[in-house]
Amino acid sequence: MASKFASKGLRPYKTGSNAGYESNFERAAREKKERLKHGRLTDEEMAKKAQQATQFKGFVGGMQFRTKLGFQGNAFDTLWGKHIFLSFSNDDEELFEVAMKSELADVSERVIGGEYGSAFFIGDIGFFAQNQFEHAAEQMREFETKASKGIYFLSTKEWVTVNANIKKLADYSETRAPRAVRGDSWGALALRANAYKVAKRMLTMGMDPMITNEEGEDMFQILEEQYNRMTGVMHDVLVEKEVSTHKILVPSEQRAMDEKEEATIQVFRYMLHFLEEFNASLLARIAEIGEDKRLKRRLELRRESVSEKILFNVSCEAQVNNNSEMGKKLQTQLIERIRVYEQAQKDHVHLADLMHKQHAVVERKGGVQAKKIWKHTDDAEVAKAIREDEEVVQEDDVGGFDGETDDEIHTRIATAKAARIKKEKAQKMKAHGLETDDEKEARLEAERLAEEEKLLMALSLTEEEEREAKRKDDARLERQLLAPIQGTLYASEYETTSYR
Repeated sequence: MASKFASKGLRPYKTGSNAGYESNFERAAREKKERLKHGRLTDEEMAKKAQQATQFKGFVGGMQFRTKLGFQGNAFDTLWGKHIFLSFSNDDEELFEVAMKSELADVSERVIGGEYGSAFFIGDIGFFAQNQFEHAAEQMREFETKASKGIYFLSTKEWVTVNANIKKLADYSETRAPRAVRGDSWGALALRANAYKVAKRMLTMGMDPMITNEEGEDMFQILEEQYNRMTGVMHDVLVEKEVSTHKILVPSEQRAMDEKEEATIQVFRYMLHFLEEFNASLLARIAEIGEDKRLKRRLELRRESVSEKILFNVSCEAQVNNNSEMGKKLQTQLIERIRVYEQAQKDHVHLADLMHKQHAVVERKGGVQAKKIWKHTDDAEVAKAIREDEEVVQEDDVGGFDGETDDEIHTRIATAKAARIKKEKAQKMKAHGLETDDEKEARLEAERLAEEEKLLMALSLTEEEEREAKRKDDARLERQLLAPIQGTLYASEYETTSYR
């Protein structure tokens, strides 16, 4: 047995029926014996060594922090770029402040890289953008279309599968931005992610809003692009809400739709706050350009060199003036659009809520009889009530009295049975929310009394009218008879003779 384990390089700790078994106590003793054999520390020495502060226990993180929006992490200086990207997801201004406390942080950095599908780079961190993968997928689709032309034919359904596989091949990494262009600033990336509070904080920290990328886009043009895109998103939300007015939604669907609408309107509000700060920075920039123009002129007259900063600032005058004018118009449009959206949000009523309100009004006015949802437990309750009534009838009504004949007893039993059946029917109808026979009789009796009262009122009105007509005839006849004595004789219908 020992030779068998030795041939396989295994130590035969047990030589019984279970050669591979070793208890925890035996294993601990064996490991201690091996440590002593090789000059290693014992358990007591290891515990004593672990209490020493100089022992290396692994890498210790930087300052831990937690923002109000729930982000929790360590404030490493080298993670400042990653923290800025993470602040875009929830528009976490506090996380951006933590990132900018790093010794390496620079708000004026710009995007580089991205050639031939490689990663972009900004703030000591590389990243991919979704527009890179979309461009690569489009090129792959064009190549596949050209390669398959005249060779094989695919149906529409098959091309859908091919395009889906191409998309999987093109999306080969996680993206941190929906779109990126070489030369973009941190502010441009923040605006494309709808992180307007972070972008506004960047402006207050001195980021230049006039920086343009390789496609000639500055922050205002990117803001206009986001405004148009979010307008389309809000249009889809309003169309969805309009469709929902013609169907009943469950409460969870209503809440999801209302939250989506409120979140989209909130994006417009933050966009307006950023635009107000942006327009204010442009006004300050216009004043700064005026000072730089005068300084440039003085330096030129003195034949002194003009710094590149002054020249760049003066060269941006037309761009700043144009953005300032367009920014004011966009601010007016945003204010009006937010007002319209808020009014539509206030006026909208879900169909389910409207039906609940209408039902409450009808119940309050008593115009409809409440219906009850029938359950099997109601049948049991009705059956129990019927049994109790039968017991009462059997105890009180069925028994004979002194002097009663058999016919009288049978008649009384039949009457009690008919009353019990009638009561059972009334209980079932009442449980189902229907009108019982007694209620119907009471209603018909009330209608009969109301009709009789109406007829009596009509008769009384007729008698009063006849009396009034007779009184008027008597008064007219009296005037005709007494008129000659008073000096006027009615000779005919159209002539009168006066006496003097």
